[in-house]
Amino acid sequence: MKRKLLVVPLLLLFLIPVITIKPSNVKAQRHFSTLQLLQFKAGSSEAAAEQGFRVVMDALEYHMCRVPPETSYVGSEPRDLHYHLHFQLQNREEGFTLYSSELNITDITDMPINPETGELEPGCQLSPQPTSFGSNWIYWYIGDLEGSERFEDWYHVHWDDEERETWESLGFSARRDFDLDEIPLGEDSVVQTVTVEVNPEERDKVLYAGIEYGQQLVSVELLECSPGANFVTNGVEWRVEPPLQDHYVFYAKFRVTRKPGVMGSIKVIPGARADLRTWDTYSLHNTNSVREQVEVGIVNVKTQTVVDWDIVHERSRTVFFQWLERSSLPQGRFLTLQFYQYIVEPSSKVTVDAEPKTLVYHLYTSILSMIGTLPGVKLEANIVQQPETYNVGELAEGEEFSKYWDYKDKTIQESLGFSVTRRVEPAVIPEGQESITQTVEVTVDLLGDGSWLRSVDCRYKQELVETELISYTPMENVPWALNNYVQWWFQPSGPNTGTYTFKAVFKVKRKPGVTGAILVIPEGEASVSRVWKEDWVKGSSVEQEVEVGEITVTTTNPVNWLTWHDEGKRALFLGVEQEFKALYMENPLERANEILDEEENYVNTLTIPADLKREILSKINGVREDKGDILKELIGKAEEAIKEAEKMVEDAEGHGLDISEAEKLLSLSKEEFESGRYELALRDALNSRQGAIDALKSVVEKMKAKSSQEIWGHFVEKTREKVNRVLEKLDRFNKFIDKHVSLGDISAETAEKVKDYNSQLSYQFALTRSRLTEKYQFLPYSLWYADHLGETTVLAGYGVEFRFGWAALEHGQIEDFLGNHELKVSVDGVEVTGSWEIRQVYNPPYGWMWVAVWYYYSPPLDVGLHSSYIYLEITGCISDGITDFEPGEHWDRGINFVVVQR
Repeated sequence: MKRKLLVVPLLLLFLIPVITIKPSNVKAQRHFSTLQLLQFKAGSSEAAAEQGFRVVMDALEYHMCRVPPETSYVGSEPRDLHYHLHFQLQNREEGFTLYSSELNITDITDMPINPETGELEPGCQLSPQPTSFGSNWIYWYIGDLEGSERFEDWYHVHWDDEERETWESLGFSARRDFDLDEIPLGEDSVVQTVTVEVNPEERDKVLYAGIEYGQQLVSVELLECSPGANFVTNGVEWRVEPPLQDHYVFYAKFRVTRKPGVMGSIKVIPGARADLRTWDTYSLHNTNSVREQVEVGIVNVKTQTVVDWDIVHERSRTVFFQWLERSSLPQGRFLTLQFYQYIVEPSSKVTVDAEPKTLVYHLYTSILSMIGTLPGVKLEANIVQQPETYNVGELAEGEEFSKYWDYKDKTIQESLGFSVTRRVEPAVIPEGQESITQTVEVTVDLLGDGSWLRSVDCRYKQELVETELISYTPMENVPWALNNYVQWWFQPSGPNTGTYTFKAVFKVKRKPGVTGAILVIPEGEASVSRVWKEDWVKGSSVEQEVEVGEITVTTTNPVNWLTWHDEGKRALFLGVEQEFKALYMENPLERANEILDEEENYVNTLTIPADLKREILSKINGVREDKGDILKELIGKAEEAIKEAEKMVEDAEGHGLDISEAEKLLSLSKEEFESGRYELALRDALNSRQGAIDALKSVVEKMKAKSSQEIWGHFVEKTREKVNRVLEKLDRFNKFIDKHVSLGDISAETAEKVKDYNSQLSYQFALTRSRLTEKYQFLPYSLWYADHLGETTVLAGYGVEFRFGWAALEHGQIEDFLGNHELKVSVDGVEVTGSWEIRQVYNPPYGWMWVAVWYYYSPPLDVGLHSSYIYLEITGCISDGITDFEPGEHWDRGINFVVVQR
């Protein structure tokens, strides 16, 4: 059965909660907020909509058993099978966009994430990293899925939990056999026959069996196999429908050939698998919301776009026989890279255009022990300018020796052959915060000049921080995905035209003992190549000619060498780790100036009517002038406050009073002023001044000076008025842009870019305003939403989830809120109970925040039309000092209500 749920939007005009705040010296006071009548209607839709755009959703659940290459038989007796969930979402429609996709797994009984630390529990792998999570839910924001992209338009979630075990039988026994396991020394190939024998005990399942090779040292050719095989990468697979028989033998005969240059005998053990599966398939028509029950909870998928869904749910018990390929000789890789490169200084956002520029010659070489131990390695660089010899010694398996040379006097003047933009957000671990989740995004635009994309990578120094790779996209072409390094590598050739975006998300955590704020920008590279050579060579010596000489590697015993030589051009992004002992905070008004410059430069490039361009530039200049006035007042007031604080501190000191705290604040204020953090300089100077006044009051009965609190409050009020005017001006600016989009003067793409600049500006000005609060940098959100917002189709038997939340930058503020409030909620006149949870979520642009979320899940809806309403009343005691409430979004869905102050 299907359900329709309609949230009536006209009611929203009347649903603005009001919180009244009157500053007082009393710790807590009563504030009232009432949200009345949120109505929704639900009914069934019997007729399926006309078939439209199709989206495929697969939920694949496995109970898995992996056995080493030496194991050939697995019986049907019960054993520990660990759980694996592989969730897939694909937009298969060419030229169609699936907008604002979201994935949420709820009602999880055994969370894989520690809600206090955000760390994965032992034995669990989860990728990509969730956008947010709680004690029994995980949420991913997927974004827009474009159909028919170069990289397959799949969104994957992998949840592998070795601690989540079930004690059960596979339902079958399986055996893998092969007649030969080695290509002998002196022979190039062998014919290997592989059999997989399966004895099902459960006859009502679908049986799968397969054979695969690792393809590192050998290539394989299928000669013959059992009937009914499907050809897959590096092997074959069989599928048998129920009812099953009690015995199956699948076989395949392969010619296994050593790859060129691979010497010595090669041990080859093929991989195999067998499993019993059950399938559920169904379709949902004309909807943007799907729910699917899996073993760990309920998977919810929601999109902005209404589509037709093909849903596949597969459950399987599986045994994997692992493969092995190993040569009797040690294997080494000898790599030389010749680049003309452009070096980019550390920056959180930088673009390197395709215009000709001075490129410097760079040579890199590395020796890597791929298998075994490389004995007595020596690298000789017979380079014209600086011949050198390096006695490397023995390299154990997985170890690498590398050397760089730069020739600043050897340059060329030409284009890189591509343009590239890299963004690193956020770039700072704030003081007092242990970690951040940092996203590195690289966009490469290839010009098609004959070179092809070679690699894109990102690497951390890890001197002050520790890093953990959380996720990366695309998932293809990634040979290295380590905790401090991820690389996309294209071989033997890559794309040479088009625009490609690469994204990696890392958890960046300060090392023990590192204090203060830390600026963290990783190293990175984007490069193209024209020449590629790959050879296997047996011997104790290999050579490579390079543009500036010759490089030779020698060993004391023969080695299988894989030699690579690469020539190209690259943009090299330098990284930095810098520790700030004092509090680090960017100057938002200075950042606003940078955004205004960028916006003005962008508008000047547009081909639009001249009078329209002048009007847009005029609006930009108006914001710039307002910004200048606010900054000028901040600077003047901070200078004045510092001078007054110096005088008061000096007077108090003359009376022999203890004013150590006032002196510290004065010193800090001066540092903040010098660093351009004028809001903080003003606040701390006034606090220093007040500390000196309080000390002097013990010896002087009467002070002829306004209190610092009065000065601060008056200035804050005036500054906020000006900031609010700027925010209103930016809002009118956006409406002006929308108007000209409707008139056809400006394209939607241009409007989006300009409005993005304005959004960044709004945040910078709001940040200045929030820093001028009396006590807290408190950013609470008022948010009330139904999980199924708008018109959608849901399965019969499911209810509706409602949430309401507050958010703050500090955990203590959330606890203060929860400890001093009362909440009453009724549905259709009947009072209901929900529960509060404290969670930490990542919410750009504010970063990690603490949220208190109340949630209620309504009873399941049955067949028929329903009409209900929700009534919310919150009576709260909120600490004195929270005097500014900012509107905001908690998630990218839901109904937002602005909290207003009176």
